Amino acid sequence: MRKYLFLSIFIIVLSFVFSLEGYCSELPKDILSHRALCLKPNDEFLLKSDLGQRAEGVKKVYWTASDPSIVSLENPSHGSVTVKALRLGQCDVTLFADSRPITSCRVIVDDDGVIKILAIGNSFSEDALEQHLYSIVKAEGINIVIGNMYIPGCSIERHWQNASNDAAAYSYRKIVKGEKKTTENFKISQAITDENWDYISFQQASHFSGIFSTYEKDLPSLVKYVKGKVKKDNIQLVLHQTWSYANNSTHDGFRNYNNNQMTMYRSIVSAVSEASVLTGIETIIPVGTAIQNGRTSFVGDHFNLDGYHLNLQIGRYTASCTWAEKLLGIKILSNSYYPDEMTLNEIIIARLAAHYAITKPDEVSSLTGL
Repeated sequence: MRKYLFLSIFIIVLSFVFSLEGYCSELPKDILSHRALCLKPNDEFLLKSDLGQRAEGVKKVYWTASDPSIVSLENPSHGSVTVKALRLGQCDVTLFADSRPITSCRVIVDDDGVIKILAIGNSFSEDALEQHLYSIVKAEGINIVIGNMYIPGCSIERHWQNASNDAAAYSYRKIVKGEKKTTENFKISQAITDENWDYISFQQASHFSGIFSTYEKDLPSLVKYVKGKVKKDNIQLVLHQTWSYANNSTHDGFRNYNNNQMTMYRSIVSAVSEASVLTGIETIIPVGTAIQNGRTSFVGDHFNLDGYHLNLQIGRYTASCTWAEKLLGIKILSNSYYPDEMTLNEIIIARLAAHYAITKPDEVSSLTGL
């Protein structure tokens, strides 16, 4: 009962927010039975729709696939379409009404029907991936495995040294079916071949994250090493854009940015963008922008636990929302999972901060007044 009431209030509040900004079309709650799918080749799935009042006056309803070589759409009707997976890849299945796109479902065709994400990271990947991401994705009916190669404060330089020396230096955290198992003294080479990963992420140590020169020497070598070890050709590599510190942070590395939050934020955006060009990794998860968006709201500069790590509630939830929407196409504004310990207003801010970061990943979107 509490969950039903929460979702009802949440939809009303978000509908009001987006009606002010012309984003009503991005809030089609319950129009589609699923907003994201993960299928194996030759799998078929009946995707259902319910336009409700939106169907009034509509003359033609139809479906399209952004890449018909990945999925075919069979037996389309007003209320459903059968999605058939053809080959590995991703595409969007979109529902149109009179030539107007209404909503879409991200379809990921994977060899085993399970999304698998590995982070070569540190405590900042712990913040983003280990607490909320599994539940967000599972709420969409998608199975996911999450791995995190963890060393506190680990830099790209150290990751490359560990890889080149095949050092058993990591705590390997792995989340399967919602349960986390930790294996100590693990090697990068072991982690890469442990699963048939769909995504592998890279990130810089937080205090170096806005200094491009710290990426230049070793990130290309690390990327090349990983590509040489992966099990499949269509793996997607991503860059995790980390966040700037709280204004009152006492972290020694804050001095690299004159102890100024916005200076650090802009430096991170610039450095990660340059690293993307350097390595050819096109996908950037803009968590740094999401956190900065959230700081413009009533929450203010209260996303951190200790001045640099994210707190266990709104901080980590915002980061996971950003990963889910950017990487998997999950419409985070209407996702059914929410942390019980957060207030309604905090959940709305976290979701909006993440959503706007996907829309405008390199600039701050103000949530002032919310």
